[in-house]
Amino acid sequence: YQALDVLCHPRERELVRFLAAPPLSADDLKTLSGAQSLTPKRLREEPDKAVAAIKAVLAGLDPRRFPWVVSERPAEPTERFAAIVATAALSASARTQTARRSRGRELETAVKTALASVGYHEVPTVAVANSTQGPRVGEYCGECDVVGGKADVLVRLPDGRLAPIECKVSNSEVNSYKRLIHDCGEKAQTWTRVLGPANCVPIAALAGCYSLGNLRKAQEMGVTLVWAHELGALADFINSLP
Repeated sequence: YQALDVLCHPRERELVRFLAAPPLSADDLKTLSGAQSLTPKRLREEPDKAVAAIKAVLAGLDPRRFPWVVSERPAEPTERFAAIVATAALSASARTQTARRSRGRELETAVKTALASVGYHEVPTVAVANSTQGPRVGEYCGECDVVGGKADVLVRLPDGRLAPIECKVSNSEVNSYKRLIHDCGEKAQTWTRVLGPANCVPIAALAGCYSLGNLRKAQEMGVTLVWAHELGALADFINSLP
């Protein structure tokens, strides 16, 4: 019952995964326990899977953080405190990384909200092989293939041009090279070459930390930059077109 109680509590189940070295992912824990699901409802139906999950964690227990468990002795107060701090730090780091990854999806939503503010509406996604395909004026679609490269959002501007929009979040200047030059700049050059410079306006919606040099290089590669905290500029740009 103790294993079941721990795994049925979402926060405790998450912390349990970080007792092992290396920490276990939720999928790791499910696989090692043999459970089809680790939801409280399913675990209560199969309590043996909860026990199997805890055994899997204990088998991979970090001996450096929990030396007293390995030695089968009571923990020293300092050891217990150090283990709590280290485990909390591991969990917090993982949660931060997850939150950062989710910022990209949040940015896509913000871009769509900005488009809706100027009367655009979302249509089903289609693959685009030339500039005549894709959404019509006043429409946009979510992630789609544009001449071989994925665009997070694709917009048909009032003047008829296509605007593939990449939504990128960078956590450091070093990381910004991949986000801007590889993910945005190289795609932009392909889109412009294949669709034609008169038919395509590649845009990057950005959030986070970027190298000024990378920002300039991306612009030289044909990328129009807008910032997450100033998406009104995207709406203003669309409204300015005939």
